[in-house]
Amino acid sequence: MIKVLLVEDDQNLSFLTKSSLETIIGGYEVVCACDGTSGLSMLTKYQPDIIVTDLDMPNMNGNTMIQIIRQENKTVPILIITGKEDACNVFAGYESGCDFYIKKPFDTKELDCHIKSLLKLKNEQYSNIKNLYKIGTYTFDTTAYCLITEDSVKRLTPKEALLLKVLCINMNKVVNKEIIMSTLWNSDRFLSTRRLDAFICKLRKLFPKDSNVKIISQHGIGYMLKV
Repeated sequence: MIKVLLVEDDQNLSFLTKSSLETIIGGYEVVCACDGTSGLSMLTKYQPDIIVTDLDMPNMNGNTMIQIIRQENKTVPILIITGKEDACNVFAGYESGCDFYIKKPFDTKELDCHIKSLLKLKNEQYSNIKNLYKIGTYTFDTTAYCLITEDSVKRLTPKEALLLKVLCINMNKVVNKEIIMSTLWNSDRFLSTRRLDAFICKLRKLFPKDSNVKIISQHGIGYMLKV
């Protein structure tokens, strides 16, 4: 579920956008704020995946709100929706710290595409963080022991996560079976081999949404996570 903070003073537009994202397109949870001040308050309470905001609003405009957000939060994607098309307003929005803007009126499907594009870019940036690995369309969090997609989270056991991490560190390379077993277990080699085979079978079932992700056996040598 994608959590969106929608900051828009036009209540009709806000209602229609929320309804379209949640019920027509689906996969969204939208909370609405009517100006920059309430937007900042909702940001703290709601912790959204992305912020979609108008610029021209009472009490606090969108540019000021974005500037305040960027003082504390450099990573949350911010998308501006605005009826102002002149270059000065577009420049001001980017200077404030927004990531993209679209013009009103807009189709909700267009908004959906831009939201998912920005979140994809954010996930790709996160793939460089030590405890996160991109595995095709999946993100593997080695700290939380979970595989993440846009619409699901799969929990792994500590041993499954450790095995997957070893394969991720050596992605697209064959990892020697003896190295894997010594990392996971310090016990009888025969039992370790049987355990490893069982764990590999489990890991192979974790990636049904991306046919490009494969765990390949190199007979007598080891395994490779191929992406």
